[in-house]
Amino acid sequence: MSSIPSVTNTPDDLIAGRKYTFHADGGHGWLEVNRTDLVALDIAD
Repeated sequence: MSSIPSVTNTPDDLIAGRKYTFHADGGHGWLEVNRTDLVALDIAD
């Protein structure tokens, strides 16, 4: 797998002007999300 980030968008995200970056290595993946989105979902630390 590549460690080059990829950009993933759903139609709703595009309409809302949101973009998320997905990072991956050989066995793991991480979605880069703005803190404001985490707070809005009530899942911030």
